[in-house]
Amino acid sequence: MTKRIIITLVVLAVPLLSVLLLTYEVINIEFNSFMEDQISVRNQEGPVIPFVEEAIPFDGVAYVPGGRPPQNPYPGDPASIARGKEYYAINCALCHGEPGAAASTVGPVGTYFDPPPPLLTTELLRQRDDATLFLRMTEGFGRMPRMVENLTENERWDVVNYLRSLAQQ
Repeated sequence: MTKRIIITLVVLAVPLLSVLLLTYEVINIEFNSFMEDQISVRNQEGPVIPFVEEAIPFDGVAYVPGGRPPQNPYPGDPASIARGKEYYAINCALCHGEPGAAASTVGPVGTYFDPPPPLLTTELLRQRDDATLFLRMTEGFGRMPRMVENLTENERWDVVNYLRSLAQQ
């Protein structure tokens, strides 16, 4: 009895396996295991949904601790400007490029962003006040990360003084 069941299963299994082998060659299903080739939604892709006007401040101070914008406590002396230039080169120039030029280009990391980070031209720097520059470094803005972990408060003010010196040229 068990011999008969085994023979029946073998007789049924042989055509089934041969059909499966033929089907595999005919219907070759491609399975891609590379992440870069798979369908994905990248950052900032898709339709851009406009924000409600006056809901999120895009220009000016975005965060006001204590009810008023922070005041620059450090004078723009040459030592502060020199330190700010050094901090900018280390923490900011990779994305924003060289600041102050009218037709400057973004930094080597900034070329990978779409859209690229804003160029810190002299004209743009004249439009921004010290509090806006400081708070955008502190809290981040859009895709720009917070610089609180990278720069201390004094170092951020030094960068503001450096950018302000470029805007006054």
